[in-house]
Amino acid sequence: MPRHSPTGPGAAPEVPREPLFGLVVAVYDTARFLPEFLASLEAQDWPEDEVDLVLVDDGSTDESRALIAEWLAGSRFHGRLLTQDNAGPGAARNRGLDAVRGQWVSFPDSDDVLDPAYLREVGSFIRRGRARDAALVAARLVRFTDDVTRPIQPHSLDFKYADPERVVDLSQSPRFIQLHSNVGFYRREVVEATGLRFDERIRPVFEDAVLTIDYLRSVPRPTVAFLRSARYYYRRRVDGTSLTNSPRRNPSAFAELPLHGYLGVLERHGPRPPWWVQNTVYYDLHWMFRAEQQARPDRCPLDAEALDTFHDLLDRILAHLDAATILEFDAVDIPARIRLALLARKGADLPGPQASVVRLDPEMRLVLVSYLTEDPEPTEEVLVDGVRTDPVYAKTTSIRFFDRTWLHQRDLWLPSVHHVALRVDGRPVPLVHGPLSATAFTVSPREVWRRHGGQALPPVAASTGAASTGAEAPGAEAPDDGAVPPAGVTDRIAEQLSRPAVAMGTRLVRAAAWSARLAVHGVVPVVGESAREGEGFAGAVRRRASSARSRRTYRHAWVLLDRDTMAQDNAEALYRYLRAHQPDVNAWFALSPQSPDWPRLEADGFRLLAYGSVEYAVALRNADYLLSSQADTYVLRPRGRFYGRRGWQFVFLQHGVIDKDLSSWLNTLPIRLMLTTTEAEHRAVVGDGSPYLLSDKEVERTGLPRHDRLLRLAGERRATDRRSLLVAPTWRAHLMAPQQGGHHRELAVDLTETSFLHGWRRLLERPALAALAEEHDLDLVLLAHPHLQAHLTAELLPAGVRVVTSAEADVQRLIVSARLLVTDYSSLAFDTAYVGTPCVYYQFDAEDFFSGQHTARQGPFRHDRDGFGPVVRDADAAVAAAAALLDPGSGAAEPYRRRMEQTLTLRDGQCCARAYAAIRRREVPVPDTAPGAGAAEGGPGSRDHVETREEPAPHDGGAGSSGRALASVSSGGSPG
Repeated sequence: MPRHSPTGPGAAPEVPREPLFGLVVAVYDTARFLPEFLASLEAQDWPEDEVDLVLVDDGSTDESRALIAEWLAGSRFHGRLLTQDNAGPGAARNRGLDAVRGQWVSFPDSDDVLDPAYLREVGSFIRRGRARDAALVAARLVRFTDDVTRPIQPHSLDFKYADPERVVDLSQSPRFIQLHSNVGFYRREVVEATGLRFDERIRPVFEDAVLTIDYLRSVPRPTVAFLRSARYYYRRRVDGTSLTNSPRRNPSAFAELPLHGYLGVLERHGPRPPWWVQNTVYYDLHWMFRAEQQARPDRCPLDAEALDTFHDLLDRILAHLDAATILEFDAVDIPARIRLALLARKGADLPGPQASVVRLDPEMRLVLVSYLTEDPEPTEEVLVDGVRTDPVYAKTTSIRFFDRTWLHQRDLWLPSVHHVALRVDGRPVPLVHGPLSATAFTVSPREVWRRHGGQALPPVAASTGAASTGAEAPGAEAPDDGAVPPAGVTDRIAEQLSRPAVAMGTRLVRAAAWSARLAVHGVVPVVGESAREGEGFAGAVRRRASSARSRRTYRHAWVLLDRDTMAQDNAEALYRYLRAHQPDVNAWFALSPQSPDWPRLEADGFRLLAYGSVEYAVALRNADYLLSSQADTYVLRPRGRFYGRRGWQFVFLQHGVIDKDLSSWLNTLPIRLMLTTTEAEHRAVVGDGSPYLLSDKEVERTGLPRHDRLLRLAGERRATDRRSLLVAPTWRAHLMAPQQGGHHRELAVDLTETSFLHGWRRLLERPALAALAEEHDLDLVLLAHPHLQAHLTAELLPAGVRVVTSAEADVQRLIVSARLLVTDYSSLAFDTAYVGTPCVYYQFDAEDFFSGQHTARQGPFRHDRDGFGPVVRDADAAVAAAAALLDPGSGAAEPYRRRMEQTLTLRDGQCCARAYAAIRRREVPVPDTAPGAGAAEGGPGSRDHVETREEPAPHDGGAGSSGRALASVSSGGSPG
């Protein structure tokens, strides 16, 4: 029941005793998570009269307010619910601060979970007098997604909790930065005496870090107590809706956050703020640069003016950060390219160049040596056995952040069987083995013990007294993320629960104990089923993969895959070529048995592997190659660790011609070989100054394997058979939920409410479009991107539009049946252009598409300059452009026909053969030329060389680029 204060006639007003804790909880649309949070509050092993709760509903639009009111009516804790219009978490917390009581105040979030002993552990520390030396007490943040018993990887700052209790003076140990107010306990008397409040202008994150910095600067010494046993479970929402999941979606991240957050707090603390303040800002700032390098659909759209403003703010921020802070910060591992790029932007001197021996290619007997430089064309000498030699392959990659190039990376593939040295600008360059990194200025004890002792760093608190003195122990091993053992379990289970979870069985015991404890309060998380299933799967794979039969069956196997749900792409085309022309290759094709393509391929004699099955994993464990037209996570890591270590090499067959900037995605992939089609595409990837970390070593221009059949079908098709107007919109990443272990994606939005559907309906509903199709006796056919085919159905579109899917139709026959293509940004335009069909680019949302709502950025290809048809912005203009292209007398298609001929030169039916030869070429050592011979003029090591490799392919006559001439389909012709 709620707690009430006794009153009576004539009684003196009672002065309520100040509780130890005041908790301010900002709430906004967290109804789906509130029951678990409130249950964890109710489960606290702490007296109810020692807690004052203030929950502030920040204008929620769901059931949050009602859930809180119902809980408060029956809770043992004293609490109040305040409401306000939506104003952000900072405003909600300030409202709560004005009302809360308590000696120490904290700000837990309403979608998180508190360990049952959370308040008891903090209260015990305070009451034992340990807090007298601490201005702030910090609990340990443990991240999870749906199940608190199964935490995800430790937080990057988890080293702070290496000891059970530790009081640190940040002025002496500036790496122990503290940002999160949800795990912080602040002395309320200090907060009130200084008038500290959250800065409501700072959005979408970092407002709590600013409050923490200002708080610690207002006390004599910035001391923080870190408590390992006080566990706060922080939810990482799988749908990405929390503010901290991706602040890049919010323009405030590039305006108010840098101005009022980073710059504001730095300027308040003088021209040269304390190192711990600099470290806090630098740590948070660097995540923006990490995020910029990721292929994500939620980047914030910034126009040129907003980018200029952001860069101006960044320069002002960097003026307050010492070069030593940027270079030497070691609380987390900040990539060298970010450190050095920021130094270059700041105008500081970069440390002398240092090259890293990054990778070995045993088959080709080459080693990759990389280094970072401000100079896009450094003076470079490679010495092999003391003699100057050109690299076998060389590439300069531009390192770009927020549309600016700040740094360059040189990648040199050099002989690995000779002694190699490097000089840059006349100076010898140190060569280190390992990943590309800035010079280390601090010795990491964890790395010392791992590399030189072969074991984990031992505990240091007992011998050094660090827990009581605050002495720093950088790099200490982080404790495990398991749950605290609940009362009532046996000593044996308790002992298991207290140890790090090194075995699957231990994690399951811990999960069961946690589940039992929360079940008392009506919270029953899902426990361990996927872990059990995964471990059983992994065991079956290990046993079968090591058998003599499996090793014999899949020895040197090539496993080919288009999508798990369908074929009809480059993998199927290459598989057919291998069976017909390279029967010695041990080729297998992977596909879901539920795919409509399975019976067709089975009837054609394909050796099929059920995608995701134990047998598929066994094949991969023994295979030489995985060759796929897709490179999604479900292809490269089909079931994570349960498939074992990757022994195969990845050949990316591609699913289209790259006409956008995909570098932030492709740079992360383990690519052995990637195929390109056009000369411009190839140069955009491997050319010096491109953003791709790929060179001719990993990329070869062969053409797409599926184009061989496409060309053959086009030759068989008569002009009178081209009876369709094909409409093919591509997908939009912001419309789709994340992939869940396969190619299929669910919608993340109501498609009927999107500008995407409205834009396409505006075109398809035009009477003039229907009249145009009737005039030319064409069917109006819509083929959506595979991600959208299950969702963009006929019911959503006007009558008269025939909607087809890849499951129902032969996509290549659809292409050669089309007289005209209407698309937006789809690379399908290259396929239709390959057989001479022009297109209309209907781009009604171009600004949004290229500014954050999709995974791609604008690349060197420009649709208006390089495309195969006109670019239009509205539906009427699209109809007019289509009419002109279909009119044989208008001549509108002629300039686009010339572009097709000039762009798509590999039209000889030899794309499969070239792809096969490219794979085989990378299995043999590069000829070991005598030192000093170097690469020939214009050879692989030359800066200006872009290798197309159009030499004759095996078994197939020749493979020149003359090809067949493209026919003008606007005049009714067909490729011939």
